[in-house]
Formats: sequence, C-alpha cells, structure tokens
Amino acid sequence: MNLPKYTEKDISRSVYRYLITHTTEESTKCFYTHWFEPENNFPDSGKMVVIDLVKNQYMTNGKDWLDIEEDHL
Repeated sequence: MNLPKYTEKDISRSVYRYLITHTTEESTKCFYTHWFEPENNFPDSGKMVVIDLVKNQYMTNGKDWLDIEEDHL
C-alpha cells in the first residue's frame, strides 16, 4: 500500500486555523493564518472570504459564519 508523501510545507499548513482570500482591483491573494478577528481584520470593501479550517465554516460579510457543505458523492 502506497501512502501519500507529505512535505513539511503540507504539514505546516494543516495546523493553521484560517484560510483567507482577499481580492483587490490588482490581484487576489490567499494566505493561511492562526488569527482572525472580523472587527479588526475584515476590509470595508468586503472582498474577502475567510474559511475556518477547524469549525468548517466560512465568512463573506465580516459578521456571519456559514457552514461548509460536504460533498456526499
């Protein structure tokens, strides 16, 4: 049985709490972080998606967390 080989980078990503995407007129950037506070970190433009990797929820408006649906295929 062949198990997948994970790199140190793969493993370090799995310990982050949030995955954040932020879109501006120039580009879209994604990053992982341990900390996120909507009242301090959510931009007024609202062009951000925050995914909580621990609670399996996401936020698009800076206020409401929504559950991430699972694919049942």
